[in-house]
Amino acid sequence: MQSTISSVNSAAELLNSLFLNPEYSNLTITCGAEVLPVHRNVVYPKSAYFAHACAGNFKEASRNIKLKDRKPILVKKVLQFLYIDDYTLEIETAGRYHKDGEKQINSEKSQEIHQGNFEVTTACHFHILIYIQADYLQIDSLKVASKKKFHASFHNMSNRRSFKATIKEIYRSTPKSDNQIRNALVASTKDHLATLQRRTNNILLDELLKRFPDFTTDLCITLLNTDGGHQKQVNQKASLFSPIK
Repeated sequence: MQSTISSVNSAAELLNSLFLNPEYSNLTITCGAEVLPVHRNVVYPKSAYFAHACAGNFKEASRNIKLKDRKPILVKKVLQFLYIDDYTLEIETAGRYHKDGEKQINSEKSQEIHQGNFEVTTACHFHILIYIQADYLQIDSLKVASKKKFHASFHNMSNRRSFKATIKEIYRSTPKSDNQIRNALVASTKDHLATLQRRTNNILLDELLKRFPDFTTDLCITLLNTDGGHQKQVNQKASLFSPIK
């Protein structure tokens, strides 16, 4: 048993050491001005996109894959996940660099996250962006992981601007056919309604609901189904104590 654990740890350490390491690299990914070294045997199995690209169906398949219109920092995080089954969130706020976005945004003073020349409003928003990359690169396991991180960080949503940016990103960048992250947003909103509608910091305003009708529709349907299911249970329990006619 001990030897098995040691073997697993050794394999994990090896993969971690190969991340963005040009040694033994047999494939590069060009993203913006950056060229990232990768290893085919690592990225193929988890990404249908990379496997398809390297099978000869793309012109540059043999040695280099070009990812146009993709942010290098996001691609690096995707690659990190392919190597170690997780990704870290390094955010720069107020001149300091932090490695845990969820903890960082506990402070209401730190609302802006800057990642590689583009603005991210919260850690929650960053996980959405990772989900979008995972969908594009066809990495189902990363979609699951980023959705979980998104849900875990949602309770730190502390201002209207961040919430608006989150809704906008999800409903603008994800297709209706893939509603996993949309469902996660709606479920998280439902679970935190009391916080989002707090009088001292009312985030869920009528104006916001009118601006994003698709989100509002999904939220209303979820709330109706939840309330309807609850009422059905109440009625069933009440019937047990009804007098027999």
